[in-house]
Amino acid sequence: MIARATLLSFGLWIVLLVFVRVAVIPPETCGIESEERIAESAVAAAAWMTRNQNVDGTYVYLYYNESDTIPNAYNEVRHAGVTMSLYQAAGRLSDREALATADDALAWMEENLVRHDDWAALALDGRSNRPPLGASALMVIAMAERRLATADTQYDDLMREVGRYLTALQRDDGGFYVSWQIDADAPDTVGTSRFYPGEALWALALLHEAFPGEGWDVHARDALHFITTQRDDVEDVDFPPLADQWTAYGLAEMVEWGLTDQQIDYARKLAGRFGILVRTASQR
Repeated sequence: MIARATLLSFGLWIVLLVFVRVAVIPPETCGIESEERIAESAVAAAAWMTRNQNVDGTYVYLYYNESDTIPNAYNEVRHAGVTMSLYQAAGRLSDREALATADDALAWMEENLVRHDDWAALALDGRSNRPPLGASALMVIAMAERRLATADTQYDDLMREVGRYLTALQRDDGGFYVSWQIDADAPDTVGTSRFYPGEALWALALLHEAFPGEGWDVHARDALHFITTQRDDVEDVDFPPLADQWTAYGLAEMVEWGLTDQQIDYARKLAGRFGILVRTASQR
């Protein structure tokens, strides 16, 4: 009798799990079944960004549909990220319009650089005393993507100059301060960011790929060590590892350098985290 009840209970659990798998968590899909259609969607996204670029090289950052207004608020970190994606479209999809748009955006970034000691950093006027690490990291990545797309080396010195801001903010443990306080001539030792370290990691890895032998790989390895051993604890991540796509891009760039077993294990766990999130996001 007990065995029969146990089997019945087990059977009901199997039925429930099958129902959840089929009805509640179906296989993730974006509805696009071919690489050609995916490429077409990427080109369309780049075209949308181009249409929403202002004459000064910035992008429409916010739009309020209710009042049909565009606020003055802007974010240099996301400006650099959009520009990076346009250079990727130019390189991977041969999108000339995306290249021209990104070049206008890069010109805006050049006009909004703060220079100090031997480095340069991207910052809006209102934040020029504390240039955020993430903006400069993504600017470096954007220039690296442009270099890969065009084989044009005219921004090499600027890549190095902005890259030195990243290394100036790197701590002894491989992590990063979030900004440099220009007036105090010292880093901000209070603020933290979950995603700036991953952005800086990827930027440093790309700097090494562009300029091997200059020591950028040492900084990238230190950053990866911090991210894979300390970052989740420092940032109180509830369900580690943090779902950080920037770290994933950095790992993909560095895999050919040789990773430790611990870093490989972290990469696998990160892939698993993305797998879970893809399923949940696909239900929205």
